[in-house]
Amino acid sequence: MRKNLGMLALIMAFWFTISFITNILGPLIPDIIHNFNLSDLAMAGFIPTSFFLAYAIMSIPAGLLIDRFGEKPVLFGGFLMPFIGTILFACMHTYPMLLASSFIIGLGMAMLQTVLNPLQRTVGGEENYAFIAELAQFMFGIASFLSPLVYTYLIRELDPATYTAGKGFFIDLLADITPREMPWVSLYWVFTILLLVMLIAVGVSRFPKIELKEDEKSGSKDSYLALFKQKYVWLFFLGIFCYVSTEQGTSIFMSTFLEQYHGVNPQTDGAQAVSYFWGLMTAGCLVGMILLKLIDSKRLLQISGILTIILLLSALFGSKEVAMIAFPAVGFSISMMYSIVFSLALNSASQHHGSFAGILCSAIVGGAGGPMIVSTLADATSLRTGMLTSSFQNDKNFYFIEKGIARSYCVINDKELTSWFSTEGDIVFSTNNFYGNQQGYEYEVVQLLENTVLYAVPIKDLEKLYQTNIEIANWSRILHQEAFIMNEKRLISRLYKSAEERYIELLQTRPDLFQRVNLGYIASFLGISQVTLCHLRNKIK
Repeated sequence: MRKNLGMLALIMAFWFTISFITNILGPLIPDIIHNFNLSDLAMAGFIPTSFFLAYAIMSIPAGLLIDRFGEKPVLFGGFLMPFIGTILFACMHTYPMLLASSFIIGLGMAMLQTVLNPLQRTVGGEENYAFIAELAQFMFGIASFLSPLVYTYLIRELDPATYTAGKGFFIDLLADITPREMPWVSLYWVFTILLLVMLIAVGVSRFPKIELKEDEKSGSKDSYLALFKQKYVWLFFLGIFCYVSTEQGTSIFMSTFLEQYHGVNPQTDGAQAVSYFWGLMTAGCLVGMILLKLIDSKRLLQISGILTIILLLSALFGSKEVAMIAFPAVGFSISMMYSIVFSLALNSASQHHGSFAGILCSAIVGGAGGPMIVSTLADATSLRTGMLTSSFQNDKNFYFIEKGIARSYCVINDKELTSWFSTEGDIVFSTNNFYGNQQGYEYEVVQLLENTVLYAVPIKDLEKLYQTNIEIANWSRILHQEAFIMNEKRLISRLYKSAEERYIELLQTRPDLFQRVNLGYIASFLGISQVTLCHLRNKIK
C-alpha cells in the first residue's frame, strides 16, 4: 500500500471535493428563499430533489460507462459535469439555472461515487479496504464540516455593508464577479476552482484498472426479480430511504427552522449548526467503530433510532438553546445507521449480493424524497406544528387578530416588498378590496405567518355600519388617522434615517418581530438587504 500513498491521497482529495460541494445546501436554503423570493419551501425543496434524482438516474449508467470506457474517462466526466453546473450558475444566477445546476452536479457526483469505491479498493489492496473506507468517510465528514464555515467567511468578507477593496486579491476578485446582493454565489466560484484542480489532477494521473469482485457486479434480471419477491429486501430498502431522508431533511432545513422559530442568523450561527451536524457525524463514525466491537449491531441501531427521535423532538419543540444543541447532535446519533443497515442487509442475503447492493444504493433517492416531503408538509402546515399561510388578495372581509401575526406586502417586479406587520389586537384586510379596487393596489397581499385566530367582518357590512352608527364611523376615522401618522413616520424614517438607525428603532419598538418573523421579511420592511440586516444584528447585540 505504501507505494500507492500518492494515489490514495488523491482519492481522499476526490472525496473531500465531493462532500465539500454536495452538503452545503443547508446554509444556502435561507439565502435561496430570500434572493429568489420563493413563495414556499417546496420551491426550495426542489433543489436537493433535483440533485438526488440525478444521482438515482445516473448510478446504474455510470457502472456501464466504467465497463465500456474505463475508470479515468468516467472520473474526468464525473468532475466535468459539476464543473459545468457550478460555472453555469455562477454566471447566470437565476432559480431555473440553480435547479439545472443541481441536476448537472448530481449527475457528476453519481459517476464519481460509482467509480471511487472500487478504485480505492484496487489502489489500497483488499487487506486495507476497511481502513481506507473509514478514512474516506472521515474525509467526507471533514469537508462537510468545513464548507459551511467557508460559506460564513465569504458572506462576512463580501458583505456589501462592510466590504472595501483591498482585502486581498482573491476576495477582491470574488467581489468583482459576484452580485452584491447575493454574496453566497461566490461559493460557486470556489467550487469551480476546486473542480478545475480536480480535472487537472485526473488528466495528469494514471489509474490502475478496476477489477470488480463477484459481489460487486450486478446480476441478471432474474436475480433482481428474485430479490424483489423477498420482504426483507423492501424493508432494508425502506430503512436506507428513511435514513437518507432524515439526514438530508435535517441538514438542509435546520438553518431555515432556526431562523424562522428562534431568529438565528442563518449566515453565521445557522451555518455553524450545520457545520457541527456534519462534524458530529464524523465523530460518530469513529465512536461507532468502537461501539460495534462492544455492542450487537442490531441493538446499537435500536439505540441510535430512539436517541435520534428524542433529539429531533427536542430540537423541534425545545427552546433556542436546546435546538442549537439537539440539531447538530442528530448528526452524531444517525452516524452509524447507514453502515449498520447496509451490512445487516447484505448479511441477510445468501446470494445476489451485487444486485442487492444496487437496490440498496438506489434507496439514496431518499435524499430527494426527504427534503420534498419536509418542504411540502411545511407549506401545508409548518416546519413545526402547522404554519398557516393564506392570501387575502381577493378577500372581502375585515379581520381582527386575537392571536397570531400577519405581514402585508406588495409584489413589484416579481419581488415581495413587505409593508407592514400586524399582531395581536391589530386589524388586517385587503387594501384593494377595502378601498374599492383602486389602481396600484392590485398586488397587495396579506400573509399569515403563524397559526392565527381571526374575527371576520364582511367589508360591505362594515360600510353599512359607518352610515348608521356614529361610534363605528368615528372609530374608523381615528383608525385611519393613526395609520396615516404611522405611515408618515415610516416615510420620514426611510428618507432621512440610516439603515442602522431604522434597525435600532424597530428593535426598540417591535422586539417581538425578531423572534417571530423571517429575517428576510424584516429586511424587506426596513428597505435593506438580508446581508446588511445580518451585519447589523452581529454589530448591535
